[in-house]
Amino acid sequence: MSKDTYLKLLKKSQVLDRLVQLSSHVGESEQQVRRLQCDQARAQCVQDRVFAELDRYRRQATDAQQQFLGLIQSLTALCMREENDTVADSNGPEDVVSAEDQTLLDLQRVSSPTSKSTSCSTLETQALATVGRQRVQQLEAICARYERQLDGSEAALSQAIYSDAARESAARIAQLEARDQQHEADKQALQVQLELARGQVSHLQERLKQTQDRRTTLEHANQQLEQELTRHTTATQRVQVMVMRRTSWNGL
Repeated sequence: MSKDTYLKLLKKSQVLDRLVQLSSHVGESEQQVRRLQCDQARAQCVQDRVFAELDRYRRQATDAQQQFLGLIQSLTALCMREENDTVADSNGPEDVVSAEDQTLLDLQRVSSPTSKSTSCSTLETQALATVGRQRVQQLEAICARYERQLDGSEAALSQAIYSDAARESAARIAQLEARDQQHEADKQALQVQLELARGQVSHLQERLKQTQDRRTTLEHANQQLEQELTRHTTATQRVQVMVMRRTSWNGL
């Protein structure tokens, strides 16, 4: 086997080894991509669930605010009706009266039981206002609690997202470090194989040189033998010619 043929075969074997290594790395990369996709889908599911909880808390807070506004409107309408009833009772059936008639009406209203009903209406209005303030305070407390829950949910969501991102980052860093270590090990193995191949090439080159030197020596010896054989053949032919001449002379 010649040197060129050996080098071609060596290059082909190295290329095949490299292709096998690349195919194995591609398979590992595909597995890592599938694992990362599964982790991403799991994180997306957790995130969707947390967002759903957050939306539910927000809807509860919105419902509480709407209930609070409805209660305020009801209390306001009730107070306005009470005030209108009080004003209607105080005004009487006539729209415009004189100052003297107004004075008489005031005196009659003070002395009549209507004043009691007016005072009772005022007390009812104050009681309703007190109850309304209490309900407002209760609703404010409910809204504050919902806001705290929302803040807590947002903080928990942020913490969960940060924790997931941190875990994913740590996992990716670990995978990259492992991949770098694997690449470094593969590189060292390739270096060792390269050194072995270089040693084999040097040994084969030395053997090839020795074979070529031996071949050159054999060719030189063959040439010498051919020259000796040619000289011997020539000498033999000369001797035969001389013998034939002597024989012919003796016959004469």
